Amino acid sequence: MGFLLIFLGIILGLIGFGWIWVLFEYLYYKAKGFVLITVAGIFIRWDRDYYDKENPGKMKFSITRLNQLYPTVLMCKKGADEEARKSTFHTVLAVVLAVTFAVLSLMNGYGAFDSMKQEVRGFLGGLCTGGFGLFLSISYYKIKRHKKPEGLEARIWELSMSMQQAKTEEDLVAQPFDHAMYGSAALGSKIRYLCSFYRVAEMRNDLTAMSECIDAMTRLKTVGLTDMGHFYLDTVLFSYYSFRHKVPELASRFYQHSKRNIDADTDANGRRKLAYYAFYVLNDKEAAKKYVEEGLSALSVDDPRQVEIFLKFEEKMLLYLKSQLQQ
Repeated sequence: MGFLLIFLGIILGLIGFGWIWVLFEYLYYKAKGFVLITVAGIFIRWDRDYYDKENPGKMKFSITRLNQLYPTVLMCKKGADEEARKSTFHTVLAVVLAVTFAVLSLMNGYGAFDSMKQEVRGFLGGLCTGGFGLFLSISYYKIKRHKKPEGLEARIWELSMSMQQAKTEEDLVAQPFDHAMYGSAALGSKIRYLCSFYRVAEMRNDLTAMSECIDAMTRLKTVGLTDMGHFYLDTVLFSYYSFRHKVPELASRFYQHSKRNIDADTDANGRRKLAYYAFYVLNDKEAAKKYVEEGLSALSVDDPRQVEIFLKFEEKMLLYLKSQLQQ
């Protein structure tokens, strides 16, 4: 019974203090003009839908497969400098809280609260341990953001900067796939790298680079991956096997694996991918036409996450598919 109370305290510490931190992050960045985009934790999430025609910008609730144990929040501001997110105050606060919970956990372990019942001590000890684990991980993440990116993170940063600064597809950096850095990187870094690398290769129409990236995606071990992590991979894979290298069986497999999230992806990029699937895999021209028109309409939506070069590319590809449908 005592062990169960300690375990319960750890879980509640991670989740409970996580939601408090999310509230703090939301209020802090809202005061700086950032907009709430996503809140997610365990099996629930809220996403801002800029593409809802009746109520653009509405926050929508959904139940998902497993997300991260403790909750996270994503805030966005169009044109905001990345330095605006590197708050020293956040880092110091997270470190202080981590140390505080570590001290409380040690005090409990050394009998500083012996006057309490053993069950209560066990639960509070677990709660403090959970809080320590949460703020230690936040501290690590915040401190890491202040450092110059290294390894695969440096490659991701280069690709990201290239996409933000490029005016045309020719301006994008033609980066060879970094197998050495990729092989030793963490799963989260691998996914961000694969998605960024593929996006650049797709806009450059580099079929060799796209194929190399897809091969790495299909070999990735995804045990324990979050619901959105699966979506980031599946949305690329089902599109690739629908249009670039037509394999209907694989396109359908990856589509079905993240069907709910793919269907709900209503920006121009998401509609274009569904149009490929409808036209080239399902042979459903009417559905493809519908998705193309929805994609073209989505180009005019004021979404702070979109970059100019993305919109130009999506328009070009959607118009190409529209011409194919009209033949």
